[in-house]
Amino acid sequence: MDKKKILIATPIHTDNLLLQYVQSLFKIINDKSKYDINVFFRRGSLVNRCRNELIGYFLDSEYDYIFFIDSDIVNFTDQFYNIINAYFELEKKISKLMLGVSYPIKHFNFDYNVDNNKLHWEEGLLNYNINIREDNNSILKEADENNGFVKVQDIAGGFMMFSKKVLLEMINHYPESKYKAFNNDHKLPKDKLYNLFHSFVEKESRFYLSEDYGFCYLFRRMGGNIYVNIKLSLSHYGEQIFSGSLYNTIKLKNKQ
Repeated sequence: MDKKKILIATPIHTDNLLLQYVQSLFKIINDKSKYDINVFFRRGSLVNRCRNELIGYFLDSEYDYIFFIDSDIVNFTDQFYNIINAYFELEKKISKLMLGVSYPIKHFNFDYNVDNNKLHWEEGLLNYNINIREDNNSILKEADENNGFVKVQDIAGGFMMFSKKVLLEMINHYPESKYKAFNNDHKLPKDKLYNLFHSFVEKESRFYLSEDYGFCYLFRRMGGNIYVNIKLSLSHYGEQIFSGSLYNTIKLKNKQ
């Protein structure tokens, strides 16, 4: 039986990589037992362009799935396998699928009211890169009923997975997104560049969407379904490592 082929895609701003990111990556790519996994980096000053160019390399490759993992996400090996295993099961019944894990924004919100007598109370001071239009009780209930997964509007691009099949559907749905590379960008797959990760003001809400939220918006507009495991804890590296799960944070907050 052929192994499923997964490409880890990481946009980078400089040539420096965090040790904790590299350690998690090595654990994954050195495990050849179940999946065929490789990693591709793209360096640049604009993260949206890097993501679009990584999409181009993915389209030009033999890999069937892409998993974006940002270089400041660390200690993610178990979460990676949780998501890919869930994806392979869910795509059997959900054709247009994107999966991810919510992770903390690199900031503590000291104005949040949390019970500091509880274990890991600092987790209650976190906010997350995710957009859910549901109340907290509904979110917790949905997560409890679906092994941690909830359906969301938008997720951050730092830890998201989708298939080449889904991507090709997006390209067919948005043919106007194709763009050309400059002549000196000779290493790019020039016939496979699409501006799917880009920032804009959403017409309906008038919110300014980041490039990953913009991608999610386009994905939803063509009937895509985005699910996030909010029970998994993920770590985001900044002035320190910010670790937490949205599920635990909601439970730790006394007030919103």
